[in-house]
Amino acid sequence: MVLSILYYNSETWTLTEETNRQLRVFEMGCLMRIMDVTRRDHIKNVDIRANLDITEDIVERIQARRLRYFGHVVRMDQHRLPNIVLCGMSGR
Repeated sequence: MVLSILYYNSETWTLTEETNRQLRVFEMGCLMRIMDVTRRDHIKNVDIRANLDITEDIVERIQARRLRYFGHVVRMDQHRLPNIVLCGMSGR
C-alpha cells in the first residue's frame, strides 16, 4: 500500500540527486521497519535488501515507470495534451 501511494504520479517527477537520496532513505527506513531492525543493529543495507529479495531500489523502479510512461506518451495521438507538452507543438 505504501508503494502504491509513493508511486502515484511518479512518472512526471523531476528527479534530482537530492530527491533520489531522500527516496532511498525513505525506502530503507520502510525496509528496516519491515525487518524490525534499527540502525543500532548495524546491519548493512545490502544485507537487508538480500534478506527481503529486493534487487532494484526505489529510484530504479521509478525510472522504469517513467520510461514506460514516455513510451506511452510517444505512441499517443499527436493532438493529445501529454504529447503536445512533450513535443512542444501540436504536430510532429
